[in-house]
Amino acid sequence: MPGFLMPAPRFAPMDLAGDPIPGGLVHTYASGTTTPLPTYFNADLAAIHANTNPVVLDAAGRCVIFLPPGVTYTIALETALGVPVWSQDDVSSGPFFNGTDVLGTAGETLTAGKVVYLSDGSGGKTPGRWYLADSANNYSSTSPTIGMVQFTIASGTAGVIRTGGTVTGLAGLVAGTTYYVGSGGALTSTPPALARVVGVADTTTSIILYANPARLATNVPITQSTVLTGAQNNFALTPGVGILYLDGANIGITGFTAGIDGQRVVVINRGAGPAPSSVQNQGATSSAANRVITLAGSTVPGFLTYLAFGAGVFEMEYDAGAARWRMITHDSGWITPGYVAGDFLGNGAMTWTVDAGDVITSRFRVTGRTVTYSFSFATTTIGGVANTNLRIASPQWGDGIIAAFVYHNALAFANDGAVRAAYVRAPASGSALELTTTAATAWTLVVNAGYFAGEIVFEVI
Repeated sequence: MPGFLMPAPRFAPMDLAGDPIPGGLVHTYASGTTTPLPTYFNADLAAIHANTNPVVLDAAGRCVIFLPPGVTYTIALETALGVPVWSQDDVSSGPFFNGTDVLGTAGETLTAGKVVYLSDGSGGKTPGRWYLADSANNYSSTSPTIGMVQFTIASGTAGVIRTGGTVTGLAGLVAGTTYYVGSGGALTSTPPALARVVGVADTTTSIILYANPARLATNVPITQSTVLTGAQNNFALTPGVGILYLDGANIGITGFTAGIDGQRVVVINRGAGPAPSSVQNQGATSSAANRVITLAGSTVPGFLTYLAFGAGVFEMEYDAGAARWRMITHDSGWITPGYVAGDFLGNGAMTWTVDAGDVITSRFRVTGRTVTYSFSFATTTIGGVANTNLRIASPQWGDGIIAAFVYHNALAFANDGAVRAAYVRAPASGSALELTTTAATAWTLVVNAGYFAGEIVFEVI
């Protein structure tokens, strides 16, 4: 790093003959005006350390003057008797080296000690100007470049914004405490919903700023867990949460408290089973702004999106324009429904008896809008009057799920006393998958001799 030329530690102006001016008067004005502007005799630039204006030179014709960064002055020198000697416009200091200072234009009056942000035009503000930061809006708190004002800047004029390092001259801070963007440019130690860290106080009168770009509040929990069970309306999300763990058994959520535009939350089901948890599409029992538009069943209010215990996961993003959570990814994990004898049927007067011990596999998985159902049954009984369709009711492959179109998949194995060429069919409406022979002939009546195995993949409405 190069060295720097030492500045004159004391200001010692000369008259036109090059001689000192004991008792001389140094007037300081806003540049190009006769409006008095203060200078300081201490580097902290505190109001109690302001010089008199004019500054009176000592017996040797010297004085100490500190100028705030980014402020431009007119300096006018007079003799002790008030006779003008010289005047100079556009005098300013360089920026302090203990922070990152930028010269910005105020979009409104910015008073010393306030937190400010650089506008992108949101909220009807002028792009490229600085305004008081406010936790009420994402654009004025969590997302923009922020800084603090050490010296008041009038609306429409340029001044120095500190975006890093240390800001001094404050009051009422608690050393070691993290501070956030509050209301109207104020600092707050209580994280609001739109929590943006400003910095940490190192003394009661100064704060060390976090560097930009945007930094969300680090001590607001980014994870949340719940052991709630059963139906939950308007589930309360912790502000700023990014991951929600479901640790209870069989929770059914109809909606989540509204987030901020663009907020994403990953929901992971770690809870106990055996039944899956679920989130409801456009759940009517939650407030409108808290509802979820799911991937599967997005056209069917109340449609359940399943989450296998210990495996199900989905991600959602809040859309403030639509005032809804939008599901953007979903994987239910493999779900094994409970055995119910009535889920296995024959059409017409035909019966199909699948005992609990006959079920080798019956499980389904929903990934986005795609359902995969795998099954394998052994030693089943086909009775009554022989007919064409054996049926598996929807509780086995997702209660309430409706196929978007008619789907056919070949059965891996079908044996009702003789190996058959057959397929499994998902109808576009209805609540049962159909097992049908390729020739659409009747199944053979058998006792504990019906074997069936297959898998079908289909899209959900």
